Amino acid sequence: MTAKAVRPESKALLDLIPEEHRVLGDDPRVNNGRGKPAPDIYLCALKIPHSTLPARSATIAPKECLVFEESSVPGVEASQRARMRVV
Repeated sequence: MTAKAVRPESKALLDLIPEEHRVLGDDPRVNNGRGKPAPDIYLCALKIPHSTLPARSATIAPKECLVFEESSVPGVEASQRARMRVV
């Protein structure tokens, strides 16, 4: 688990999200060497809601996603490379 995720306030928030729906910086679903500013972490996260949709449902496009980034330049760049909007 990443350092940010072990702070009590962060852990309390993350505990509300099922583990299989979380994508953290050290997530094994993101290939080694493909962290930010590569878009992989955001594209991996986008697969989660797609996996819960009924067959033949419309999928969510990256341009429909909104990323909240804590002012990390690599994070902003990664979300833009994923073609997602970033705050």
